[in-house]
Amino acid sequence: MAFCLFLAMDVQAQEMPSPGGVKLGSVVPKKLLSDPTPSGKVYTLKLPKPNSFVNAAIVKLNSKGQAIRIVVLGRAHIDDAYGSSCKSEYEDVKQKLIEKYGSPTESLDFLLSDSIWKEPRHFVMSLSKNEYVKTDYWTSSSGFSIDFTMRGINGDNCYNEIGYEHTLLLKEEIVKQNIKEKEGF
Repeated sequence: MAFCLFLAMDVQAQEMPSPGGVKLGSVVPKKLLSDPTPSGKVYTLKLPKPNSFVNAAIVKLNSKGQAIRIVVLGRAHIDDAYGSSCKSEYEDVKQKLIEKYGSPTESLDFLLSDSIWKEPRHFVMSLSKNEYVKTDYWTSSSGFSIDFTMRGINGDNCYNEIGYEHTLLLKEEIVKQNIKEKEGF
């Protein structure tokens, strides 16, 4: 009995995220969707409640039209080869995520040992060449995960992105796809 009570408390404490007012797992209204990909499952998302961090958002839907992954793209930091403004924003947003979801489950912050982009002035270039990794992950027993990543566009421009994933619905969608592929043989 105590075990069930603990699980119920965890679900309440870790409510499903609603980035920009769109709740993971909910059916997304068509008026918020535009620019579908050819698969018809990934769309540009018009967030009803955007904030100053948001530049754009993308949503992946399952076959029922439910949001199973939402990626929020931050604004670009231009002419910032050292990544100073991008790093500052990263730390500010990370702190807000910690306040809401607790400490990250895992953090990655490293430069590949064989990278040629080792100087501080090459920070953004190392991001753009996928030689520097800066990502924090949160996982919840309530069925969602969050990944927060710093990305490089080129040697001088970078941005931060947050991915919200409904892990249970995503796994269900993968299983359905695998069954569909096997039935096709």
